Amino acid sequence: MKNHVVRIFAIWVLLICWVTTELSAQATRTTTRRRRATTGAVQTQPANNNIVNPATGNVINPPAVDTTHPQATPQRPDNIFGDLENPKTPLRNDNVVVRNLIKDRTPLAYQYIREDDAVWGHRLWEEIDVHEKINLPFAYAGEGGSYDLISILLKAILDSEVVAFNPIDDRFTTPMSIDEIKKELVGAPDTIRVVDPITGKETVQIVQHEFDPHIVTRYRIKEDWVFDKQTSQLYVRILGIAPLKAIYNPDGSLRAMTPLFWLYYPDLRPILARYDVYNPNNYMMRMSWEDVFEMRYFHAFVVKEDNVFDRSIKDYEKNGIRALLEGEKIKNEIFDWEQNLWAY
Repeated sequence: MKNHVVRIFAIWVLLICWVTTELSAQATRTTTRRRRATTGAVQTQPANNNIVNPATGNVINPPAVDTTHPQATPQRPDNIFGDLENPKTPLRNDNVVVRNLIKDRTPLAYQYIREDDAVWGHRLWEEIDVHEKINLPFAYAGEGGSYDLISILLKAILDSEVVAFNPIDDRFTTPMSIDEIKKELVGAPDTIRVVDPITGKETVQIVQHEFDPHIVTRYRIKEDWVFDKQTSQLYVRILGIAPLKAIYNPDGSLRAMTPLFWLYYPDLRPILARYDVYNPNNYMMRMSWEDVFEMRYFHAFVVKEDNVFDRSIKDYEKNGIRALLEGEKIKNEIFDWEQNLWAY
């Protein structure tokens, strides 16, 4: 009986010693881990702001921004129009001959028409659809870093070479400011909520959209067809150009086409003469944008003719095919009127 009591007492003593040793070792490990965490936090503490990962409890250092790298500088400081200058200028002559004819070209003055000699005239409004094959230069820059038309127009406006007019009418009555043009192109800034994935903090940011040249899918031109009895010739003179922006519904369908601004074409002629257009038929014979308009190297469909009710074709022809046929009918009437002046 005495030996049994001694064995039980010895077992209890050993058990107490083992529990005490484990508790002491656990306390030592906890102290060491806290000391390491504190030391790491001091070494990696950011200078301005402490960002702690709630999952691990460690302090995170945000990566340093390399301001010397070219990609660190903003490529679009205005964040709207983008870089309208040609960023890739050849350091050597990239052609067999030096192409300076278009850059140094000045458009010729129009043939003067006396008011008494203008015995007949007709005013048309036409639209150029950039999706048509012949009109592709209006939407896409040509070979060699050429500009598309909307970039040329915006650059001329920003450089104060031409005045943009409000599209409330097409009579060039109300000039527009640069801020108004920016609002028409990209709209007002949007306010979005951004959640930080590390801290979980929600912030409000203002985002300004960039201008996408591909939203301009049509150009509206206003022109007069005038017959001069002095020279016995029918002249066509473009008066204004307005880029049209496509507005889409949430489902992606087209809602409407709205003009962004109007530009007076006679003011644009010297500017358009400085920019060339890629000629798919002859690489060596480049044309200027002024040549494209004056030689009618584009296809346009009539959307309106002068009338006492000031109606567009779509106001009385709701069917799209019939509206196109009505526009072709108006063109043929002008052609037939000129041909009927002569007898063979």
